[in-house]
Amino acid sequence: MKISQKSKIKNPALPAGKQKSNYQNKGFEWGQSLWEVIIALAIASLIALGLVKATGSAVRGSRFSADQSQLTALAQEKIAKIVDCKNKFPVIFWNSYASNQSPIWDCTGIEKVDKSLSDTCFKTKIKDGKNDWPEGYTPGADDKMAIITVDVYWGAKNNNPDCDTSHTGYSHSLHFETNVTN
Repeated sequence: MKISQKSKIKNPALPAGKQKSNYQNKGFEWGQSLWEVIIALAIASLIALGLVKATGSAVRGSRFSADQSQLTALAQEKIAKIVDCKNKFPVIFWNSYASNQSPIWDCTGIEKVDKSLSDTCFKTKIKDGKNDWPEGYTPGADDKMAIITVDVYWGAKNNNPDCDTSHTGYSHSLHFETNVTN
């Protein structure tokens, strides 16, 4: 027996003249309208775009945190080398500040401007801190203090061979400062 497309399934609840096909009985139509498909695709693409932006932002934040942690450790290492130099060669260390001479960098191997890492710049300074004692502290005649600062700049926006640290040259910066006494 061959069934034609026009054949109808009988529904006992309806009178014989009111019989309809299964899809018409349940209120279904074949397929979706073009507008429904376009709206569904638009919603799906907005959700996908939001996920891509959120993932990109999370990756950038993670990269920034990793860079900041690594550069903090390197800056602390530079400060530790200077303090080690102070402890090994105290006369040279303190006399270089008393006479306002440049510090002796040979004992630590630290450059005043260090561009050894690409896209990163370290600037190290040591200055006499004789006028920077904490408030309320009266230093003795032999008390000495030096202020060690290490500034770290990274995320160079252009090729920056001279470590130009103007606000337009680097995206990020850190500042570390410590005081050492005799």
